[in-house]
Amino acid sequence: MENKQNKLPLVALRDTIVFPQFVVPLFVGRAKSIKAIEEAFENDRQVVFVVQKDSSQDDITTENLYNFGTVCCIDQMIKLTDGTIKVLTTGL
Repeated sequence: MENKQNKLPLVALRDTIVFPQFVVPLFVGRAKSIKAIEEAFENDRQVVFVVQKDSSQDDITTENLYNFGTVCCIDQMIKLTDGTIKVLTTGL
């Protein structure tokens, strides 16, 4: 599934996999990830979640990501007082 620009925002996850049809709450704290979630929420609410190979890394490169992920719909987004975001997402 693709949005108007034929691209979907990508968010790297640490130690969490979102499977199709699963509803998963996630806490997002990295600036790049927050930006991707906000972009998705403002557009068609679709985002791709990909798991990191090394969860201790903060600065993610493509070499640290698995080659597959899950397209998800952001059902709900809540900005928290500490600057993080809580999202409720469903795997598509």
